[in-house]
Amino acid sequence: MATHRMDIRHERSARPVIAWLMVVLSVLLIGVLSNASSAAAEEMSVTVAPTKVVDYEVLSPRESATVALPGVPANATSATFEVWARYAWRSTKISVCAGATAPSSCTSNPALVTPVQSAGTAQTKVDLTGLGGATPAVTVYNQLASARVTVTLLGYTLPAAPAPTPTSSSEAAPTSGPVEPTAPAEPTAPAEPTAPAERAPTATATPTTLPPATEPPATAPSTTAPPTSPPATTPPPTVPSLPAPSTSPTVPPAGTSTDKAHWQPPMVTGLDPRWPGPSNTGVPAGTQLTVWDGPLTITEADAHIDGLEIRGLVTIKAPNVLITNSRILGPATPPPADRGLIQVADAGVSVTVQDSEVFAQYPSYRLRGVIGKNFTLIRVNMHHVIDQMIITGDNVLVQDSWLHDNTYYLQDPNYNNTPSHDDNAQISIGKNLRFLHNTMQGTHNAAIQITQDRGPVTDIVVQGNFIDNGACSINIAEKSYGPIKGMTIKDNVFGNNTWVKNCGILSPPTTTPLLSLGNNTWLSGGPVAVSRGA
Repeated sequence: MATHRMDIRHERSARPVIAWLMVVLSVLLIGVLSNASSAAAEEMSVTVAPTKVVDYEVLSPRESATVALPGVPANATSATFEVWARYAWRSTKISVCAGATAPSSCTSNPALVTPVQSAGTAQTKVDLTGLGGATPAVTVYNQLASARVTVTLLGYTLPAAPAPTPTSSSEAAPTSGPVEPTAPAEPTAPAEPTAPAERAPTATATPTTLPPATEPPATAPSTTAPPTSPPATTPPPTVPSLPAPSTSPTVPPAGTSTDKAHWQPPMVTGLDPRWPGPSNTGVPAGTQLTVWDGPLTITEADAHIDGLEIRGLVTIKAPNVLITNSRILGPATPPPADRGLIQVADAGVSVTVQDSEVFAQYPSYRLRGVIGKNFTLIRVNMHHVIDQMIITGDNVLVQDSWLHDNTYYLQDPNYNNTPSHDDNAQISIGKNLRFLHNTMQGTHNAAIQITQDRGPVTDIVVQGNFIDNGACSINIAEKSYGPIKGMTIKDNVFGNNTWVKNCGILSPPTTTPLLSLGNNTWLSGGPVAVSRGA
């Protein structure tokens, strides 16, 4: 029995130790859970209205730009950016690095690897903790080929406020290590230890994330049922007075337009504020559009189409048609053959398109913007088509318009699966052609391409435009019809983003002496010379 009592005594004396260990383990477990909860709330995310810190800038190979981060506090731990780049003649790497340098540890992991010529976009998060309380800044580095670069700040993170210090507990852990419990004098069973009350994790502020700023659509989709017949039966208003083409056209002076009430300085960094852009072309803000679902053929002379969103192809079959304040999106499926969103091909028909947007909602290698002759474009925003226009005849005026972001295919069936030959304007034949005060950009072949495929091109004026991109921005070919006669190129500003370096105007030596040139300059400064073409 003595031995039996001894066993009971040892068993009972071990119970306080086990109970004590349970208390310590519970406290440690609660601490781990509390620390995990605190770690999850270490940072507070803040979303800001998108802010361009690098705005459509040209970065050359191995060139960097260091920019401050407006509104980002010094204690920010990271910042999130959208990186956009385009027009690199070969794929290049764009890095966004914390601080005023671009170390190899950053550039070896680029934020964006661009496609060739086409636009690429990516998001990246940059760690700012190594700045040591300095004013937050980042360095944008371009590695391999010149490109237009935009970097937009989307948000940042902040460390969470310190959690309140927890109050002492009657079951606080010992400060100098565990103390061996004293065995009870009598072998009576001690009371079972009470399990410690579970501590709730310390409350911390919920990370606040502001709703991301989103760009509203240009106009809200109309819920009005599609009309059952074209609105061409509405008595047309008086066609606004438009500048008549002449051999000596005038460009609107600074800060003016043919419609002063509509004029606003465009938000296009690096461009003269007079040049057309997103805020002074296309459908005026607040215009309510009625959906026209399907093709629209206009057969009534002097018809006026206003305030439509046309989800199909438009065919002009009458003279003096006017389309205003409208959006032409094209069909949901590509046409069976090459086609313009607006077709003005027949003899004796004509159209003026004003304060409107023209683009392919479903881009296709078969879709152009306008094909034909006898058309006028005023304050038109045209994009996402192979060519904004293919001119096949006389009497074309394009003024105060923004032609940009051409559709492009590396394997285009129209060119035997070689890259697309996209242009803002391709001219195969015609005279009395005017390009006045436009922004022409976003192409891979040329902004203005004269081919003379169908016949001679003559009496053409290119004046007061901002012209960029393409292999050479203005490309003149004679083919079998001989030199171009009566061509004026003056008062234009050329961007520096051509595939062929510094090739603003390419002309055959037999046409160059016949050109009327004057005051054509590069955006970066200096006069534009004519390059020798074939």
